Amino acid sequence: MNSRNHKTSWTAAFCGTALLITIGCGGVGGEFGNDNGPKAIVVWNPFVIATLTAREDVRVLFDSTKIPNEIVDSVVVSKSSLEKPGGEAFACAVIETFYEVNKAMADPAKRDDTLKAIGQKFADVSLEDMEKVVKQTKFYGTPDEGIAVLTGAELPKTMETVVGFCESHGIVDQKPSLGFGDAEKAPDAALRFDASYIEKVKKGDTGTPSSAPPTFSLAWSEYPSWSVFGVADVTGIINRKKGELGPIEKKWGVDIELKEAEYDPCLAMYGAGQCDAVCITNMDILQPSLGRPGVMVLPTSTSFGADACIVTSDIKTVEDLKGVKVHGLEKSVSEYCFVRNLELLNQAEKDYTFSNMDPAAAALAMQQAAVSD
Repeated sequence: MNSRNHKTSWTAAFCGTALLITIGCGGVGGEFGNDNGPKAIVVWNPFVIATLTAREDVRVLFDSTKIPNEIVDSVVVSKSSLEKPGGEAFACAVIETFYEVNKAMADPAKRDDTLKAIGQKFADVSLEDMEKVVKQTKFYGTPDEGIAVLTGAELPKTMETVVGFCESHGIVDQKPSLGFGDAEKAPDAALRFDASYIEKVKKGDTGTPSSAPPTFSLAWSEYPSWSVFGVADVTGIINRKKGELGPIEKKWGVDIELKEAEYDPCLAMYGAGQCDAVCITNMDILQPSLGRPGVMVLPTSTSFGADACIVTSDIKTVEDLKGVKVHGLEKSVSEYCFVRNLELLNQAEKDYTFSNMDPAAAALAMQQAAVSD
């Protein structure tokens, strides 16, 4: 199962266990020779929790709590799909589905079962660790929280920073045009951030029930705030199958088809027009929006400690990383988290070495070093 970053597998990291990634997963492939593994890695949960659990002599040097609301997980609907009959109702139905599952998470009587369900969908994580995961993957769990993200003064500044990073690190071919507000305010934007659909759900609007509702599809990969949609199907809030409706679909008069896949195939489906909407980060939607304009209708969560730089005990300060390879997935939120923390610490990126490595392999290498000691 893929995360919100490219070309990596959480299943590879877990190998059937939720915490210690040390046995039965295979070797790391000689990346570190005969030494004791990497001194520094930048990874995300569940790799963070697993690595800290596996070794007592490693710690978090810095993490994404220093950049709250900059890494935004979301649902983006293509502009062309929103303009189809039923397109707006589809967006609203997806939004209401997300908030219904979040209501269950907020209900003490339902929270444990809901967290267990999300954990089973995203990595078979224990209830105790899911409590940590959802704190570090901070959900925008209510309409007011979602509206605040999309309409706040912080988002345009954040996106300027994110776009600048993507340009300087070769993630986008060119700078996409961004718009904030409804279609009238930003009709030609490649990527628009629009709270009007959440506002409709908050007001209690409904769609038009139909005996032949239009079908729209949402591509999603397993990640805490996106696995909500898989849980919604399992619990009967919606029905993922084409031609079968759950209560929210009936309410809005649309048929939602869920297309579950790994992250990269989800992005490919969206870019090729094979789905109407996709679960994606604010970084990764920039390049697809150049060819297929989209609208972020729902922010689902932000990394608040879920991405972290983990170091061995001999690394005392960030300056100690100079001359040390820091392993993580390049051109991803991991590298973004690393670079942004350097900036906040008044450090120059050029003085540090970020070495591209699959985060599952990087975490495993750091954990296996503990076994060999």
